[in-house]
Amino acid sequence: MIVLAIVPKIVIDTDEVYELEEAAQLLGIGIATLFRWMKKGQIIPLRLSNRTFIPKSEIERLNKRNKQAAESAA
Repeated sequence: MIVLAIVPKIVIDTDEVYELEEAAQLLGIGIATLFRWMKKGQIIPLRLSNRTFIPKSEIERLNKRNKQAAESAA
């Protein structure tokens, strides 16, 4: 019996993901806060092998949420 494992090729557009330091900077938070948010599930990271990225869509979602919170507080 021959068993073949088909591994899908994953292609990531680097314009669509940010490294952790860059994501924290775009959100205006520290790297420790970013890790806390990931642990709490407030931000969904993309993990590939031993690397972690933050999708652009997550940055946009959180920035929109923060903007709405600031407007409602004003």
